[in-house]
Order: sequence, then C-alpha cells, then structure tokens
Amino acid sequence: MDGGSVSGGASVQKLLLAVGSGLEVAAPEGVTVLPIASPVEAGPTIGELQQQEIVRAALAKPESGTPLTELARTKRRVVILAGDLSLPAPYDIALPPVMAALVSADIRPTRVAVLVCPGSGAPILGRGAIHRYGEEIVGDHELRVWQSGENGAPDPLYEAADLRIAIAPEKFPAHFKTDFAVELGLGKKARIDIVSARANASVTSAAHEKTPDADVILASGGGGAWESTLEEALLSFWPDDPSPYPLPQGEGKQQQGAPTTGVLAFSGEEGLGSANFTRDFWTLLEQAEEYLAGGGSLAGSSPRPDVYDPAATLAFALSSHAHVVLFSPQLAEHSEGDELSERLAALPQMSQRLGLVARETELWELLKRWHGENYRLLARPLGWRG
Repeated sequence: MDGGSVSGGASVQKLLLAVGSGLEVAAPEGVTVLPIASPVEAGPTIGELQQQEIVRAALAKPESGTPLTELARTKRRVVILAGDLSLPAPYDIALPPVMAALVSADIRPTRVAVLVCPGSGAPILGRGAIHRYGEEIVGDHELRVWQSGENGAPDPLYEAADLRIAIAPEKFPAHFKTDFAVELGLGKKARIDIVSARANASVTSAAHEKTPDADVILASGGGGAWESTLEEALLSFWPDDPSPYPLPQGEGKQQQGAPTTGVLAFSGEEGLGSANFTRDFWTLLEQAEEYLAGGGSLAGSSPRPDVYDPAATLAFALSSHAHVVLFSPQLAEHSEGDELSERLAALPQMSQRLGLVARETELWELLKRWHGENYRLLARPLGWRG
C-alpha cells in the first residue's frame, strides 16, 4: 500500500488489487484502510516456459525420494489428483511437465488419468476444463471428477493405480494418500514461484485469518487466469472458516449484523462464465427480489455452502452483507455484463443492494452513498492466490 496525494493536497491511499495483471485504485480522503496482511507484489510475471522449467527441475530433483521418471519406470497405471474450481492453481502449466516425465518412463498416455478433487466445485467439461487443465490434458488423457465407490470407498481409478501423484496447491485435501506430490508454491503475481516435490508427502491447509472490524470488505478475485470469470472470482466470497462470515462489531455503533458492504474486484475477461452459472445467477437474483419485495430480509437466510458453488456463494455474500458490489473494469465490455446491468434495473429491491460497476469512480461514489465519506475499509485478500 502506498500513500499519495491529489491536487489540493488531499491525501489518498493507493491499493494494488489482485485483478488481472494488477489494478491500482486510490481510496479517497476520509476512508481508513486497515492494515493489509498480504499486499500484492508489484512487477512483471515470469513466462509460462520458465514456470514449467521450475516444475521440471522439481520433478528431476525432489526434496526427498526418487525422481518422478525413475519412480514411474516400474509402474503400469497412473492417477493424478488435481484440484477443482474451489482449489485454484495453474494446473495447465504444472500438468504438462508431469505428463512428459511419465511418457519418458514408457507409460502410455491412455494409462494416465486425472481425477479432479474434491470434485464438487463445477463441471469439468468443455471450455472450463480446457481453461483450468489445458487443451493437451483434456484431449490426450482421461479427465473426470473424483467418484467415491460403494460405502465411501476411494475412486476406482485411484484404487487401480500403482502410482498416485498429487498436483497440490496449498489447501489441497490432506486425506489423499499419494506416492509423489508436486506442491505448487505460488508467488504473489499469479505465477509458479517455487515448486517442491516429495515422495509420500502430506499436504496441510493454511490457517484461517479472522476478519477485523470493517464497514467495507474488499476482496480481490485472485489475479491471473483463475479469476477471469465471475464464477471463479466468487471464491473470494467463500471463506475458509465454516462458521458464519464475520460481521463488524465493537466501536459502539457497530454490532453483530450491522450494515456492511462486500466488494468483489475481478477481471471478468471472459464474461460471467458458464451458461449454467448465468442461469443460476438470474434465478438467485429473482428469488432474492421476491423475498425482499415481500418485506423479508436476506440477512442470515443463506448459510455458507459446505462445498463451493458460485451461485450459492453469491447468495451467502448477499445474506452476510447489507450490500454487495461486483467491480470489474472488463464487465462493461461484454454482452453478459450489459445484460446483467439491464436486467438488474428491472429488480428494484435487488438493485438497491447489489451494485455493478466498471469504473473506479463509480465504486467510490456507491460506497459514499451507503457509508458516507468516513468508513473503515479492509482489503482481503490482496495477494494473488496461493
């Protein structure tokens, strides 16, 4: 976070948001920006080929155990566990070097399957699968959602494999047993910054950070390729903590359930996302409109979903805040964004609670209307996911 000034000497606070390759905004005078735990790292990203070289180096010289190529030479059937929409990571970059190492060990591509875990985030067909795992993986290998067997038994493909590999971001489920793990250490610029590979590695989850008191909570979509659609970016409204989303309290006037605004800043380069999500999105807004028009309140009406679902997560955000803002400079450049704005205008109750903005000036004007000139703003997470 940098301090700055504008004409007339008014003090502003600049924030670099994890949106696309970086989006800088300036909080107006009077807005108190709370300390940021994970500020964005400025500077250029490294290229895809360089990132894949980091992966290859880790496969050839793991921190413990045998290099992947040597380990695979005596194996016949391989299963790779990769995260789904709820566990974003650059799988499309990490998977090809792993596949190349297996092929060099004389394992046929048809004997390598990729299982998406936990498998409840979203379908992995078509455009979404290519977007997350790469065209090469989708075209040449079996790719499907993890499917538990009878009585909760592991997926049959997992059971049949004699070599099990995990491509694991920081929060990959720890209960999967693998022979070789590739742990992606992501930098703050949406890149593979460091990769570790170990035999029989266990992967743990990061600790959840509690939310300090704030009037406005600003969440970044995550930056890079995994927040180019709204359904991906909404993951930032899905907190790790299964307890209800923390609401402002303390400081006299603020009590549990006091009015707050949740802001999601994301790139939106690919519009709203899947057709299914667009349908669910409109259904959600229409249902919310009927509820509000009948005199109801959304506060507390939608619990945090047990598994990540974009539409349910948006409902949860609407229930947790008095207002929700979707802020994307790209939103106005897509037909889906125009349609969203037009249809929202036809929902008078919902339009008072949900703001859709494509310009920074519109964002600050909307927040001023709801909170006045002086309010406390918490930006989390600002760092690129990882």
